[in-house]
Amino acid sequence: MSSLLEWGRSGSPKRSHNIPSFAVDQSFQRSIASVDPSLQQSVARSIIEDEQSFVPSFERERKEQLLDESMTRLVVRKYGDMADPRCLEAETVPVPEPGPKQILIWVKAAGLNPIDFKIAAGNLWPASRLPLHPGTDVAGIVVRCGAGVILFQAGDEVMGSAGLFEKLDKLKVPNIGGLGEYVALHEDRCALKPHNWSFEKAAALPLVGLTARMVVRAAALQAGHTCVVVGGSGGVGSVAVQVARRTGARIFVVCSGANADYVKHLGATEVIDYTEGDWTKRFRGKGKEPLDAVLDLSPAGGRSTWDKVKRLLPAGGKFISVNTLNPSHHLPTLLHTFFTHKAGNKLLNMASCRPRYTFADCTATPNVREALDELRALVESGELELPTVEVFAFEDVHSAIDLLKTCHVQGKLVVNINN
Repeated sequence: MSSLLEWGRSGSPKRSHNIPSFAVDQSFQRSIASVDPSLQQSVARSIIEDEQSFVPSFERERKEQLLDESMTRLVVRKYGDMADPRCLEAETVPVPEPGPKQILIWVKAAGLNPIDFKIAAGNLWPASRLPLHPGTDVAGIVVRCGAGVILFQAGDEVMGSAGLFEKLDKLKVPNIGGLGEYVALHEDRCALKPHNWSFEKAAALPLVGLTARMVVRAAALQAGHTCVVVGGSGGVGSVAVQVARRTGARIFVVCSGANADYVKHLGATEVIDYTEGDWTKRFRGKGKEPLDAVLDLSPAGGRSTWDKVKRLLPAGGKFISVNTLNPSHHLPTLLHTFFTHKAGNKLLNMASCRPRYTFADCTATPNVREALDELRALVESGELELPTVEVFAFEDVHSAIDLLKTCHVQGKLVVNINN
């Protein structure tokens, strides 16, 4: 199979006119049926006789042809600005063979997350070793299953999130490669995508959903609690507001006034516009609501947010952040965050002698598949949505990352791969 994507000399990808052979066959048969009515009955009979429907039959034919084919994926060979085509390039590699308990996914869409450009910039060095293949979140169709896979089969429409750290003791970021035509993921890191969502929306959910679920659980919110969500209009924040709302707590969202209607739609009790000054004034003074928890979900947060709210939180109050308090992400800080600070902080939290700071390490989710299934159930029941998902063509991936780096994105950014 020729690559779906061709990379021009300028470093910008160009869309090829080649499409998967099974899609051509499908379009061909449908077009014949529409031109010659006498063929409609035979075509319909072939569809009915196929136990797994018309499209999956072509998926199975495709599955048998994959192993000797090549694919295109994006790669970072030198640390730098991921929005720069000289940093994020395309490469042609063989389609991976799924290992034991892995499924090979024909990627339809891939979600972008701030961790992508942070890794590409070398902020997690030496945990991140070159070359890097960014993109943790994907949605697509299973085309092949490795030995021992019992949860999925070819033709299943799935979403998945690769682990950030393959093994923490090795401190190595695996070659994930979600920004490519195919990716092999362990079946325990995947789930069926919501049947009522597109591939683009499904690709936007995994990492932000897992993180939002973790921070809300860590906050231990109850009915009547007061919770502030900083960055509630972003990817993680959009999901966290909805999950937190289900606890019965009052949810105050800090974001720009331009996103006020958006977060109110998600269930915010009140919106505080940070562009109008110090938003913490809303909770100072007599008669103000006491805070039970602050969820620091903006990529621009961390130390600055902690310094603002630690005097507002009571002893035992919770500050849960997706950011470390030290803006450096090099190895000493990582070790301090994951081990030394985490252990010391746990002891102080148990004593409840001060507000609790907790780093939300979404890589520690014990059962990713179970968590993704839980999120899928909320989506399918109408209790969880992602109203804003901005989709970029593959050739515009650098522009998408440039926007992501502003840290002022409403909802999620997704790259269309094979859709």
